[in-house]
Amino acid sequence: MNDVQQIPKFPAIPYSYKVEQLLFEQGTMLVKYLPDDVSLPSVTYNIPIWPDMDVNDLKPYVDKFAPYDKWYAQSLILKAGNLILGGQ
Repeated sequence: MNDVQQIPKFPAIPYSYKVEQLLFEQGTMLVKYLPDDVSLPSVTYNIPIWPDMDVNDLKPYVDKFAPYDKWYAQSLILKAGNLILGGQ
């Protein structure tokens, strides 16, 4: 029996992004994710620069690291936080 848990697939939340900085020594870049839903916060991640990154089309690469998990949880808390806490 395989005890490895599957990574859940979170709903895609529309966003834009901005590469804020390239970190030469680390081989990474700071990417700010800006959700279209203004009730959700922006998130900045330091993501690696790997060989599968297409510099002419960054969106698919940046999308691999998008904070869908955080935004999903935050959205659920906003919509159903009281219910989750046992309130009405």
